Amino acid sequence: MTTRYKNWIKNAETPDESDYFVLPDDGKKRRKGALMNLCFCFLFIALLVAAGLVNQSSSRTAWIFYPYIVLFLPAVYFAFGACAFASLVLVRHNVSLSRKEWEKSLARCKHSGGALLVLSGINALLEIVFIVLHRNDEIVRDIVYLGVLLGLTVGCVLYGIYFDRSFSKPAGDSRE
Repeated sequence: MTTRYKNWIKNAETPDESDYFVLPDDGKKRRKGALMNLCFCFLFIALLVAAGLVNQSSSRTAWIFYPYIVLFLPAVYFAFGACAFASLVLVRHNVSLSRKEWEKSLARCKHSGGALLVLSGINALLEIVFIVLHRNDEIVRDIVYLGVLLGLTVGCVLYGIYFDRSFSKPAGDSRE
């Protein structure tokens, strides 16, 4: 073994203080954060399933159907992150998260929530284009589908606001 490799192994095994994310001090706030992530997860999946059950005329169009299907990928990824964070907080009672735990839980929720926001916004714009191009008798279902997509977009914005208020403060920050 070379000295360079030994030093690399030694440095990889010693954690750095900056590699930890400190959760809120109060145990109730940590539990509330885990439960809120799970609630947003269930909300996102319920809205996606509800959008699929509308059976609007635009669902038979490829440029509406495929972006809708792609919405499930970040939703499932969000569910993985929310469940990982809930298990860390509710089962293991962690007060701080390592970088690996942070990336597998809260960072995963944050990034997939942003992806859901962008993709649902794109899908809503495509639905508006469809409604403008294909005005027909079944426009009510298309408008209901658009409303569900806009509800998903608003839910993603609300999650972003909640995330920034709950988890984005650096450790030791006393600002409210």
